[in-house]
Amino acid sequence: VHAIGGGILLAEIQQSSDITWRLHDWGRVGLDGNPRTLHLDACEGIIPPDPEPPCPLPRVSAGAGEWSRAIDGRHFRVEILEEPEGPRRAPIPRRSDRFGILALLEGENAVLRGGGAPLPLRPSAVAFVPAAAPEELRIEADGPLWALWMEPGDPSDD
Repeated sequence: VHAIGGGILLAEIQQSSDITWRLHDWGRVGLDGNPRTLHLDACEGIIPPDPEPPCPLPRVSAGAGEWSRAIDGRHFRVEILEEPEGPRRAPIPRRSDRFGILALLEGENAVLRGGGAPLPLRPSAVAFVPAAAPEELRIEADGPLWALWMEPGDPSDD
């Protein structure tokens, strides 16, 4: 259960399920102009009556220009790069047998390089990197760099 309000920067990483259940919709309406359907009865059976308090991810730290693993789970892996000074150049921490997603949160004149023409990236840009992409990909920026690398996890790690 979650709600997203103003001033929140969110990367929602999840398995595709094509399911949305609404508990509240803040008065929004659908394309037909009518209120969207709420799913209170369906949610009642799956939400624990006494949920645990939120558990924010611990801050991760690494050396300058290095990626930090924030999540390494069965379904996905997330790496964070926070580099407050520039210029910066960092290899993408990808596994060559699967696709990945690069999200640039901050980076002046940022580009994704490797194997072909550089791909310019603006802050809040998201790039899908197919498994067949060259292995030596890197992100570069003229100043501070803040990015996320996300890829499928390894279910066999359970």
